[in-house]
Amino acid sequence: MEKDDIQKLGKLAKIDLSDDEQDLLLANLQKVLLYMEDLNAIDTDDVVPCDFILEHAQNAMAEDTVSKTLTTKEFLDNSPSHTGGMIRVPPVIQF
Repeated sequence: MEKDDIQKLGKLAKIDLSDDEQDLLLANLQKVLLYMEDLNAIDTDDVVPCDFILEHAQNAMAEDTVSKTLTTKEFLDNSPSHTGGMIRVPPVIQF
C-alpha cells in the first residue's frame, strides 16, 4: 500500500485528507496489513471452527409463555388519550 492508494481511497470515500492525515492513515493501514500477514502465517488446519467463544454458552432468552391479555377497553383506559379505538400520540412528522 502506498500514498497514492490512500489518495484514491480518500477520493472514493469523498474524504478530504491532509498530507499528515494521509501519512498517518498509510502507517496505520500498513500495520493492519502486517498484522493480517502474521495471522495468515498461523497454521489453523487442525483447529475446529467454533460458533461461540464460550463452549457452554446457551441462549439467554426466556421461553415464551401465554398469559392473559388486556381487552381493548382495558388497554385504551390505560392510555392518556384515545380516539376511535386508537391511542392518540403527539405528531412525529411536522410539515
